[in-house]
Amino acid sequence: MATDVARRTRSVVFYAVAGVATLLTALLTVGATGSLFAGNLSDDGFIAAVAHIPWLALCYCAAFATMLRRPARRPAAYQQALATAVSMYVGALVAGENDPILFIGFGVVLVTLGLTHPARSALFRPGHGGISPVLVPMALVAAAPLALYSARITAELPDTTGPDGVFYTGIAALALTIPFVAFVAGVRAPGSRLPLWSAGISLVVLCGASLVATEAASAMPAWAAVTGVVGGALFVAAGEWEQRRAQRTRSSGPSTASAQPSRSGTADRA
Repeated sequence: MATDVARRTRSVVFYAVAGVATLLTALLTVGATGSLFAGNLSDDGFIAAVAHIPWLALCYCAAFATMLRRPARRPAAYQQALATAVSMYVGALVAGENDPILFIGFGVVLVTLGLTHPARSALFRPGHGGISPVLVPMALVAAAPLALYSARITAELPDTTGPDGVFYTGIAALALTIPFVAFVAGVRAPGSRLPLWSAGISLVVLCGASLVATEAASAMPAWAAVTGVVGGALFVAAGEWEQRRAQRTRSSGPSTASAQPSRSGTADRA
């Protein structure tokens, strides 16, 4: 009886925290989207506003929302949210950010979800297919230039006066988050299509913003932005190819196994 009560309590806490986190990050996404249409945005402000949208909507909100439906079958959603938070903390420490809401708020949410998750034992394990030999190297290759880009943004833009000084660091946060989430996709835990598409789309959006606002101080060089757009698309394509190949292997396995006894039986009769 006590075990059942504890299980129900954990379930209630998990869904309540995931629901609140989904709502709050959705509202933040709406705010970031609305800032694009507020007018009077500088080129750097445009890139910052665009960068916040996939960071909040995909890397955070989509992960929290996915946990609201059969979370035990999709541990990759928690892995993605955790990877996003870890990359955010790394960026905040480098930038010297000391906002307690940033450090405490997301930390409490992620720790609570981890402790109450219905599949706690699967949260830090790869999927049955093991770590991807394609996606993980791609994530590691992308990590170096994106980290350098994030460091440049952190060094050049935080000194801006006014609220935009903190706002610009969202560009650096997304640049750091993309390889972290891409690595989660490469771990291939159940539900890994979410981090696959989140990382790919985020990279395309971030690099695409630089191609639109080419005069911004935070813009990537054109060649780097084009490479990022192509790389994001290739990352998703590679992940989908791996997923389909794995599905074909699983679907053909039983039929192959059942066919072998039949051939063996024919040989015995002969």
